[in-house]
Amino acid sequence: MALTACPALPTAPPPAIHGRGRHARTSPDKFTGIRLPVAMVEELDGLADAQHARRSDVIREALAGYVRERTAPVGPDDAQQALEVLRKVVAGRFGNQAEAA
Repeated sequence: MALTACPALPTAPPPAIHGRGRHARTSPDKFTGIRLPVAMVEELDGLADAQHARRSDVIREALAGYVRERTAPVGPDDAQQALEVLRKVVAGRFGNQAEAA
């Protein structure tokens, strides 16, 4: 029996395309399962229907905003306010010695 050559197999599968239209993206994803209250899932489904999106798209967008908010650099006003609070705490703990420094 004669052997025939097989076409080469790709070394990696092409990236999956997620989302719809302009929101489509090509990036590797990792599946994460979570338990949510039924009422929350119903709200998510309502949002997804209104946006013509999938539930996972709504959750992904919400999580991205949450992470952005929690990891954003602190602005100068916030830093100044935090410094003032710390000075008051230190002054209260150590009396007027901290204010003299």
